[in-house]
Amino acid sequence: MIISKEYLNLIQTTVWSQIDFVWEYIVKNQNFVCDLNSEYLGTVLKYSYELEELQELRVTYPELNFFNDSTLYYLYDLYQYDWNAVSGWDVDRDNLFAIFILQHLSVYQLNKLSLTHQREKDREEDMFFGQVIIYYLLKKKTWEDSVSLAQKIDIDKSLLYR
Repeated sequence: MIISKEYLNLIQTTVWSQIDFVWEYIVKNQNFVCDLNSEYLGTVLKYSYELEELQELRVTYPELNFFNDSTLYYLYDLYQYDWNAVSGWDVDRDNLFAIFILQHLSVYQLNKLSLTHQREKDREEDMFFGQVIIYYLLKKKTWEDSVSLAQKIDIDKSLLYR
């Protein structure tokens, strides 16, 4: 399904007006969301700066206490690198991180099921993919249906770069 600029704006406006829902969804579904812990099993934080940043992350995102240390650290690191193009970062409270977590979880699960994520590795497209999932969750769709519907949406990339 190809979407219009108006529908894109509706999705983005709806998601950002309901960002508290995103954080609540992550916490309420932590047994499901913590599936990401298995992605980082065996990864050890060994540098002092990693441990210091981890402590800052624990204080800044207390609701994410169900993530093991390496998962929380590397999710935030990946978020900063992929979505903010930053390789060295300071810990800040950022609502976009919630969208990243759900988007990353969907791609992780699709890969685990040997289904391919149809989008290129592109910050704006990945961000939009996450927003579409959240939009459908807000419309009371299940997680599986929301991911499936998000995969079916096609968008003119130029709409994402305004």
